[in-house]
Amino acid sequence: MRVLGLMSLIWLGLVPACAHRAAPAGTSAGLATGAAAHDAGLANGLYAVLRESSTADSARVDAPGSAVLVYDRKYTDADPAVPPTWVALDTARFVPLILSGPPDAKKDGRGWTMLEVTLASEQVRPLEEFTRAHLGGRVAIVLGGEVISEHKVRAVVEGGKLQITRCGDNACDVLRVKLAGR
Repeated sequence: MRVLGLMSLIWLGLVPACAHRAAPAGTSAGLATGAAAHDAGLANGLYAVLRESSTADSARVDAPGSAVLVYDRKYTDADPAVPPTWVALDTARFVPLILSGPPDAKKDGRGWTMLEVTLASEQVRPLEEFTRAHLGGRVAIVLGGEVISEHKVRAVVEGGKLQITRCGDNACDVLRVKLAGR
């Protein structure tokens, strides 16, 4: 698989990092991972990263409106020997990934699969404000209770149009299904 990179039609100019590994055992109380994060009501969305660490406890942030999730990079070609990390996310202020229609899978000029995503009109302004507030900072995309990818916000996103690029065909299929809410 190729590295998953999010960009809008000049999306965040985000630089992702994401290989298939099992989540570390022994999650501490109060930490949400995978299905537990989904069951806890963590919506599909774009979240600010407050802290990242090699352990769940050291990633924890003592602030209301935060959650710690494992980031195992299973949607990219990251080296499987690299251990997963834990990220603390700001769950109080995030942008829900509510789409105006189903994501569209296409091949780019190099033959890699990419997904084109358009946010619902009510999410366009929140995305612009969120990216403006976090310009230069790190954000995470969460789908189905999983951290799919992390990125650095390099530009303010206007218009609500995103591309998920350079994901392998299987990873793009999984992401397309998750984004479509099926």
